Amino acid sequence: MVAILQALVPCYCQSAALPTGLETRPGDAHTLFKEKLNKLGSVLNTLFAIAMSLQLAGTPIEADPVEAFYAARAGAPVWTGDANRENRADLLAALASASHHGLDPADYGYDALLVAGPGEVDPALERLATEGWMSLADDLATGRVHPRDYGAEFDAPEPLANPADALALMIAAGEVATSLEALAPRRPDYRALQAALQRYREIAKQGGWRAIEAGPALHPGDRDVRVLYLRDRLQAEGLMPALPWPVPEAFPDFIDAMMTYDEAVEAAVMDVQRSGHMEADGVAGADTIEWLNIPVEHRIAQIEANLERLRWLPREPASPRVEVNLPDYRLAVYGDAGLVRSYDVIVGRPSRPSPQLHAQMRYMILNPWWETPHRLAVLDELPLFRRDPEAVERLGFVVLNRETGEAVDASEIDWTTVSARDFPYRLRQRPGPLNALGVVKFIFPNPFSTFLHDTSARALFNRPSRAFSSGCVRVRDAVALAEWVAALASDTDNERLHDALDSGAETRIDLNRPIDVRFLYLTAVADGAGGVRFVPDVYGLDERLIEALGGVPETESPDDEVDTDGFILADGSSECGLGL
Repeated sequence: MVAILQALVPCYCQSAALPTGLETRPGDAHTLFKEKLNKLGSVLNTLFAIAMSLQLAGTPIEADPVEAFYAARAGAPVWTGDANRENRADLLAALASASHHGLDPADYGYDALLVAGPGEVDPALERLATEGWMSLADDLATGRVHPRDYGAEFDAPEPLANPADALALMIAAGEVATSLEALAPRRPDYRALQAALQRYREIAKQGGWRAIEAGPALHPGDRDVRVLYLRDRLQAEGLMPALPWPVPEAFPDFIDAMMTYDEAVEAAVMDVQRSGHMEADGVAGADTIEWLNIPVEHRIAQIEANLERLRWLPREPASPRVEVNLPDYRLAVYGDAGLVRSYDVIVGRPSRPSPQLHAQMRYMILNPWWETPHRLAVLDELPLFRRDPEAVERLGFVVLNRETGEAVDASEIDWTTVSARDFPYRLRQRPGPLNALGVVKFIFPNPFSTFLHDTSARALFNRPSRAFSSGCVRVRDAVALAEWVAALASDTDNERLHDALDSGAETRIDLNRPIDVRFLYLTAVADGAGGVRFVPDVYGLDERLIEALGGVPETESPDDEVDTDGFILADGSSECGLGL
C-alpha cells in the first residue's frame, strides 16, 4: 500500500494544475478532465486515510520513532536548511491546524519553529519539528489524555504503531500540510463541533456577551431594562435576530419596545430552556439567567473538551451501533446508512451514575424478571416495605432466603425488624405492568452489570431533566427499539416478537450478530442543523478534563452599569452592549 501511494501521489500532485489552455477551453473535454481529476483526488485521499489507519496496529510500536525516522533517512534533515523550506512551511501549516481540533499548536513546537525561521540545518529544531508532527498525530488519533483518567470506562484507540513510516509517506507524497486530518475522527458530530469552535471563537473576539444582572424572574409582558441585556445575550449566540441598524428615528419608542419581554424573546428563552433540559416555561428565572451567563470562554473550553472525548472513539464508527449520550438523555441507533432513530432515556442519578462504557449487545429478554441487586433491595425496597408491607405483593415481589434460595412468605415478615446491614433476603419481581424493567431489557455483558430496559414509570420521560435511575438506562418506546434489534440481528420477526411479548412469559432472544453499544458523555452536542447545543454537566465531569486540556482563559467580566433613565453606560458610551 505504501509503495503504491509513493508512486501515485507525486503523479497526482504534479497533475493538480490543468494543462495549459485548458482553463478556458469550452466543452465537454474540460468538464470531463476536471471530473476525473476530482475523482482521482477523492480516491487518493481515501487511500491516504487507509494507509494512515494501517499504521495504527499490527506491528510493534517503535521505542523512539524520531530516531527511527532519521535512521531510515541516514540522518538527512527534513525541515531545516534552505533545501527544506517547502517541507517546513507544510509542517507549520499542519501544526497550525491543531487549533481547528481544540488543541494548542504551541504544545507541538509551532511557536518555536515559527520564530526560528528556515536558517541552517539545526539538529535540535529537526527533532522538535518531527516530535511535533508525531505528537499531534498521536493526539488526533487517540486523544491528548487517557479516557479512563477522566470518567470513561473504555480505552482509547490504538496509537500509531509506526509514526516514522507514516511521516515518511506523507513527506514523499507532498501531503505534510494536510496529513494529520486523516487521523482525526470522521464523525459528523466532530465536524459540527469543529465548526462551532470557530464560531464561538469569533464571538469571543467580538467581546463575548455581557452577563445579565441578577434580579426577579422576567416574564412575558414585563418591561425591564434587564430585557435589553437578555435580548443582547440571545442575539450574541444567534438565538434571536440582530437588532435593526440604523436605529429607527423614534428612538424612545424603539428602546421601550426592546425593554419589553415580547413573544420573540419568550420563544428564544424557551429554545434555550429546552436545549439545557430545563422546564420550558418561557420565564427567564434564576436558573435560566445562570445558564445564559456562562461566559463564551467556558463554552469554547467545553467544545474543546468534547472534541477530546470524541477522539477517544474509533475513527470509523461501528455499524450497526447504539450510542447513549448520558447528559443529553438521548439514545441513538445507527445503521449502515447513518442515524436510524433517537430515543429519550432516563440515566443514573448523580449519586448512582451510569458508566461510560463500551460493550457488545448479545441478547434481549422479553417480560423479564427483575433480580433486584442487593444494594437496591437495601436502599430502596426495604424502606418501602417498612412503610408499606403490602407493597411486596402489590408490586409482584418474590422474597427468597438469601442463603438457601428458598421462597419466604412475605406476609410473615416484620419488615421493621429486618436489618439493612445483614439483609437476609433476595428479592425478585415478577414480569408484569409494575415490573421495574418494563417489558424488555437489552443485555451487553459489561463489568458494571448495566443494561438498557423499558420501565413501568413512563411518566418520568416527560421531565426535562432525567437523571433518576440507579445506573441502568431506561428507554422510552423500548418495544420499538426491540423491533429494530430483532429485525437487524435475530431470527425473530415482528409478529413472533409481539406474540412473545403478549404471552407475558420471560423469553430470551439471542442475537445472530453483535450490536456495538457505547455510553458517552458529551455536554456539547451537534444539533443536527449545523450548530451545537450545550447540555448540563450532570455528573460534574467537565471541569477536570477542561483543566487537563489547558483550562478556561481568565477574563474580566464587564462591570458597567446602566442608567435606566438615559440608557447611558457608566463608561459614558450609549451602546448598552447592544450594538445600538
